Amino acid sequence: MAELRLKWIFPLVLLCLAASLLTGCASGEKEVKPADVLLEQADHQWAKKKWTKATDLYGQVRDYYPYHGKATLAQFRAAEGLYRTEKYQEAMAAFETFDELHPTYPQHPLVLLRIGQCHFRLSRGIDRDQIETHNAIKYLSGVTKQFPDTEEGKEAADLTRRAYLKLVRHELYVARFYRKTKAYDSAIGRFEKALSYPDVGYKPVLEAELAITKALAEGKKRPRIKVPPEPKKDRVKWWKIWR
Repeated sequence: MAELRLKWIFPLVLLCLAASLLTGCASGEKEVKPADVLLEQADHQWAKKKWTKATDLYGQVRDYYPYHGKATLAQFRAAEGLYRTEKYQEAMAAFETFDELHPTYPQHPLVLLRIGQCHFRLSRGIDRDQIETHNAIKYLSGVTKQFPDTEEGKEAADLTRRAYLKLVRHELYVARFYRKTKAYDSAIGRFEKALSYPDVGYKPVLEAELAITKALAEGKKRPRIKVPPEPKKDRVKWWKIWR
């Protein structure tokens, strides 16, 4: 008789345990509010410039209500919110996805500008690799060419110049390092590469540095060539190189 009771009690215990687990999982699920409620709350936070909260709310509309009439706007603002909270890696990915899905969106120039801005913000100091700076120029120059008379086009043009300035300073930094270590051919190549970029005010400096380096490469004494000072507004304190 005892064995019979155990035979029936054991399955019942398993069923109760399974039911409790399912109930616990269900209670742990995040309740999704209706789309209009989310949008109202998101718009309110957006108006108050509470970017983090707004981004989360717009993201819920994007994820849970992809066919809603304002889902595209929600997706755009979710990406914009990431940018405004300085989450540039995530923002860049969000805007790239948005551009693939909505290439004819009315704010298409801003989408491309934001991608370029994210690349620029992610670029490293002048003593490091500048792949992100090159990527920034790729997008920013495209905005300038496609939308030259827009605010986005003008802003892209200004940031493109700053990106080229960073590339020039990078090449100048590396070239001087090579010359210091007597790797003159490498230094000459770097100075010439810097001169191949659009002039950002460093041409006299680069030409003087190049002439000095070529003389040293030929085994001559350092010529008495005066190197002009770098543009004052573009000088960077030594500790900022490591930013």
